[in-house]
Amino acid sequence: VHERMSVEIFRGCTRGCRFCQAGMITRPVRERSITGIGEMVDKGLKATGFEEVGLLSLSSADHTEIGDIAKGLADRYTEDKVGLSLPSTRVDAFNIDLANELTRNGRRSGLTFAPEGGSERIRKVINKMVSEEDLIRTVSTAYGNGWRQVKLYFMCGLPTETDDDVLQIGDMAVNVIAEGRKVSGQNDIRCTVSIGGFVPKPHTPFQWAPQLSAEETDARLAKLRDKIRGDKKYGRSIGFRYHDGKPGIVEGLPVSYTH
Repeated sequence: VHERMSVEIFRGCTRGCRFCQAGMITRPVRERSITGIGEMVDKGLKATGFEEVGLLSLSSADHTEIGDIAKGLADRYTEDKVGLSLPSTRVDAFNIDLANELTRNGRRSGLTFAPEGGSERIRKVINKMVSEEDLIRTVSTAYGNGWRQVKLYFMCGLPTETDDDVLQIGDMAVNVIAEGRKVSGQNDIRCTVSIGGFVPKPHTPFQWAPQLSAEETDARLAKLRDKIRGDKKYGRSIGFRYHDGKPGIVEGLPVSYTH
């Protein structure tokens, strides 16, 4: 799908998000060594000719030696201009030095974070213990160091979710844009909101939670879309991407069967 070589740097996760099947069933955390990762990257680049390497896991910035891994690879491939990338980064694991290493040999693309829920209340429900203050502080650092685009991932249809929880996604995006404009002094700041539907997964605390109907999902996201588009000051700076409700129902069918 992506024009890059993928290297899994560790397996498992310690975060315990209640919706995440992979985080529950791939425990305990097992990290690959710096040496092992370096050998995989070297062999892979020689065999494929890719010019970018994705350092993959459920939470790549949580690798205990991620800073040394990124610096070592950036140093090794400086002349070859091989770029490095991480998948969505935990807000509380983001480090500007790490981000600079990841972009040293490649283009400075957008940064991706996954708050998952728009309100503090719903993030507590799903055990995604990231505050909006944490997010604003992180994006402030990013925008202040030259980034111009941030992507935020959320879910719709989480257990106990209300329209207000989803509408607060729009408020968060506005606050991100406002902070970016303030610290950078520029108006070309972008924030893309990407939303997927919640599907209850086996072997998670939410395995028996009901799934929101396609009609309810579409109605909830339409309200959020209208709120974002109706904001004259910030709306044009906020991208809005989402999956409609029906594919989410189809995704949930085999899950229901395994129950």
